[in-house]
Amino acid sequence: MSKKVKFQIAIATLVFVMVFGTTWQIKGVRKNNAYKVQLSSRVAELQSDYIALSQKNEELQTQLNKYREQAASNDGYAELLKDDLMRTEMIAGIAAVEGPGIIITLKDGILDATANAQYYDANYGIVHDSNILTFINELRGAGAEAISVNDQRIIATSEVRCVGNTVSINGIKLSSPFVIKAIGNSETLDSAMKMHGGAVDQSAFYGINISIKKASTIEIKAFDGTQTFKYAKMIEPEGETE
Repeated sequence: MSKKVKFQIAIATLVFVMVFGTTWQIKGVRKNNAYKVQLSSRVAELQSDYIALSQKNEELQTQLNKYREQAASNDGYAELLKDDLMRTEMIAGIAAVEGPGIIITLKDGILDATANAQYYDANYGIVHDSNILTFINELRGAGAEAISVNDQRIIATSEVRCVGNTVSINGIKLSSPFVIKAIGNSETLDSAMKMHGGAVDQSAFYGINISIKKASTIEIKAFDGTQTFKYAKMIEPEGETE
């Protein structure tokens, strides 16, 4: 690998690290602002910091766009680097994507407690995190290339868990109905959801209302949260040469 390509890769990596680092700082400011809202002087200080960090984040995004433009105008190595960068963004979920796929809607059902008194369960008909996870796992297994739930992009670090009567995804509390979008081969994804004993059968058994429709074009938004790595570190490939 030439020094020029290494230099360009280093620039791209540095920009991404700075963008995520800045966004993480902004999130921290938001949290502190919520916790210490009663201290007016501290609030003013945090608001000022938030504005400054937001402006810095915009500057970094502008810098990243300039890098893309430069990569597109340079030689073949830069073009290859640009393609790799775009592919990495898609895999990481930090880029909005579109394509064919399916849209699944999960809604809480209604149980007639008087007609089914002996089988009554307070959780019957309620969409839980386990139901959503079942669909996500089945979609991934069927080759879905991008997934979102109520416009929250599902990435490697996304959590899906019940928080009271809501479901938390990427730290955002969501409630029924849950709209799951998945990009991939629509026929394959649809068949995988409806296979005997699969995600649809499992959730329908517990009184959850489910609808699935195929779509020729689905837009899935980019992940807009933060990803921080406190313990995991990159392992340098063996055999790297100057």
